Amino acid sequence: MFAIISDIHSNLEALTMVLADIEKRGIERVRGKFAIDLQQQGQLQ
Repeated sequence: MFAIISDIHSNLEALTMVLADIEKRGIERVRGKFAIDLQQQGQLQ
């Protein structure tokens, strides 16, 4: 199972809650716009 996150828009409180929920559910893969940004910067394989 994986989670998809997008449109964070500097909302740290909401992001923290979403990440906690992802961890609680045991999800190990996360995809979203941020992953594409990191990949373009060479930080993600």
